[in-house]
Amino acid sequence: MDPIFKKFEEIYSTHEDLWDKFYSDPKLDESKKDIISEIESSTVLNKKEKNILKEDQKKLDALNLELENIENRLNKETKPITDELNKLYDIVDKANEKNQKLLDKVFPPIALSENSCGADCVK
Repeated sequence: MDPIFKKFEEIYSTHEDLWDKFYSDPKLDESKKDIISEIESSTVLNKKEKNILKEDQKKLDALNLELENIENRLNKETKPITDELNKLYDIVDKANEKNQKLLDKVFPPIALSENSCGADCVK
C-alpha cells in the first residue's frame, strides 16, 4: 500500500498551493463527498486552477477506489481468521465476566484520598 500513499502525496504536493487555496475557501462544505462539484463551485479558484484540481481529484478518486478494492480483498481473505479471533475474544470475555466477583474479592478497588498519590508518590 505504501506506493499508493506515495502517489497520493505526489498528486497533492504537485499542486499543494492550489489545494491550500481551495481549502481556504470560506464557502467550502467539507462534509460533501463530491469534491469535484466543490471545486467547480469554488469562489477562490479561477477556471484554469479548477481544471487542474479536478484532474488531480480524478486521479485521487482512482487511487481511493484502488485502496477500497485492496481493503475488500484483505477483508475477504482474512475473514476466517477474524471470525476465529472474535470467537476467542468472546470466550475470554465470558470467562472474565464469570470470574469478576472473585477478582473483585482478591483485588478490591483501592480508593485514594485527595492528599494521597499512591505508593509511587515521593513527598
